[in-house]
Amino acid sequence: MSVLLEELAGEVKVDTSLVPEGWESNDGETGMDIRERARKVRSELWEFGHEALKYSEGKLQGSVEIAVVSHGGFLTWLVETKSTNPRTSTSLIFNC
Repeated sequence: MSVLLEELAGEVKVDTSLVPEGWESNDGETGMDIRERARKVRSELWEFGHEALKYSEGKLQGSVEIAVVSHGGFLTWLVETKSTNPRTSTSLIFNC
């Protein structure tokens, strides 16, 4: 994370105060655990966007753009393109 913050220094404001230690590790998580985590993230993003619109005083004109940085594996769950059966899942997420 520190490398990313150094690269972005002065360009954008990034608040990492809510990022816990060990955030990058998901040892022992099952597909259902990841699905539930993705559901929680979607809910939090929805609330964050709603609050941003509420406090924008009309400047955002009904839309909010939120950048989500994660690994492709989790993003497939976040945008609900991954099923619990890997043989039947498809993904619209590509790694850069």
